[in-house]
Amino acid sequence: PGTLQTYSSHQNLFAALRAQAQRCAAEKKRLEFKGKFAMPVNPLETERERVQLTSRDVWKATGFRFTVHDNPKLKNGHRTRYYCSQDESSKKAPKPSQNPDAKPRETPGMVRFPCRGRLTISSRQKDDSTRIVAINLRHAVHHVAYYDVSLPAEAADIIREHMEWCTPTELVKRVQTRFPSATANQIGDAWRSLSEMYWKRDAAQLISASKLLTDRNIPADNTNARRLELYGILAEYDNAGFPLAYCLLSTASSIAIGKRKLALTAFGVCVRDTYGVNPEFAHTDKDMAEIGMLKAVWDPKVSQCWWHVNDAVGKRMKSSKVSTTPYNSIRAHADFSFIDISFVPHGKADPNEYEGGNLTEESAPATASKETPNPSRLTIHLPPSQLPPTSAAAPSAKDPPRLDATGIPVLRIPPLRSTSSTGGDVDVEMSDGEDAASGKTRRTFCPVIHRDCIPAMMKTHAFAHPLIPGYCFPSREAIKYWAVKQMYDFCVEHDLCEVWAYLWENWYRTGRWELWVRSVHPTIPRLRTTMICESHWRRIKHDFLHHFHSPRVDLLVWILVTKLAPTYYRKLDNLFIDTGRY
Repeated sequence: PGTLQTYSSHQNLFAALRAQAQRCAAEKKRLEFKGKFAMPVNPLETERERVQLTSRDVWKATGFRFTVHDNPKLKNGHRTRYYCSQDESSKKAPKPSQNPDAKPRETPGMVRFPCRGRLTISSRQKDDSTRIVAINLRHAVHHVAYYDVSLPAEAADIIREHMEWCTPTELVKRVQTRFPSATANQIGDAWRSLSEMYWKRDAAQLISASKLLTDRNIPADNTNARRLELYGILAEYDNAGFPLAYCLLSTASSIAIGKRKLALTAFGVCVRDTYGVNPEFAHTDKDMAEIGMLKAVWDPKVSQCWWHVNDAVGKRMKSSKVSTTPYNSIRAHADFSFIDISFVPHGKADPNEYEGGNLTEESAPATASKETPNPSRLTIHLPPSQLPPTSAAAPSAKDPPRLDATGIPVLRIPPLRSTSSTGGDVDVEMSDGEDAASGKTRRTFCPVIHRDCIPAMMKTHAFAHPLIPGYCFPSREAIKYWAVKQMYDFCVEHDLCEVWAYLWENWYRTGRWELWVRSVHPTIPRLRTTMICESHWRRIKHDFLHHFHSPRVDLLVWILVTKLAPTYYRKLDNLFIDTGRY
């Protein structure tokens, strides 16, 4: 093995190398191989390329893959020295990327061995027609063969063949059936790079996206090309959602007050004027910028998604944070006289706690008001059976004071509001008869026993409507009076002043009540939630963008226009074209 052996052809050399590698693996011996062969000169192949091809053949013959170490100079040829990719002594220290947007690799780790594997391959031209290729291989310890995690060329061919008709998610199943080692991220990256010929018109994302839309006769407005948020307007027909328009928006460089609302309003005006959209209902989440845009452009009946409302209230009830939304008890009392102005949170308020953000509204100053009439109350006046006697003595203006046994007047102190141990603001000392081991209790925002009751009551309030027989007189005013009083009485009974402040300022006061209940509009919408829109976003993310980290704008535009839109065109054709089927 120490001498350089000459072989008649490269087939014979690699057959001998393969046999020796298998024998050394079976006997757990050191692998040493030196050999050379002659081959005709190929004018289309350089000496460097011949060395690279030979290294791949060595990998196939031995199972060991080698990494380039250096390229020493060689007269009339090329020489490369390699080390085993699994050698522990040649492992390079990791170099973290300085790019904050860099995506970490998801390649599985590789076990290292003390194999000290070295490989030298040289290729030089002997004369005008002959080339000599020499191999010198040393491998001290046999170990498991190199497991290739790169995407095979055949897999790339499958992706290229089905790229235009299949989503990346569908291609993952198709490719992994034949190549189990291929990962979903590899297939997604290959799909993105191979599809660039369809969507990449320019190196700059914004210019490329604009050219792509222009090619399809779709007007495109200029916008920022980094850190964009995708907004969409969907229309409901036959309980199905159909996208009308998309907006890619970034307000990172703007310092204007209400910048996101202003930008979304411009987008809404464009959709309204271009397509004549005039919705009766608008379903959204609790984002006040979106709600403000809807009111400014169309002023429809805004219906906040019940799932988002229930989720927000449920999470707040479970929160241990006692400070809540700033509460104006005087304004609440002005709206409903049964609300006690002294029933207020004990701690400090959090001015930043508004669900969905603080929607700026013009509110009239709170003034003293008479007793709020109950629209559900029925008053019956009965005539007196006889006149009261004229000789009846008038009641005394003042009853005599009550005296104790010693003659000292007794003063009656009105009872204080009940403060249970689960709702007290301060630490409560236990009496002598109570268990001293239980110690002191602290006030919580909402005790566990009430956390499910409040969202359940809110659900009843949200879906009540004058057209549906319910618990009060069938009018919007009566429903609000009943709902507010029911929730207020519940909070007073259980001393939930922080909960009441949160519910009133975020859900039950004028300006917020109209956003999430049905009763304020004469008709009932078909939808309760925004699940149609959520399903639309889920399809975009799951089928196309699941494997991409911060995809380019032009790639996103191409997916929306060419991959997603045609499916909705077909659905509309099936709905509006009479085929005699149902």
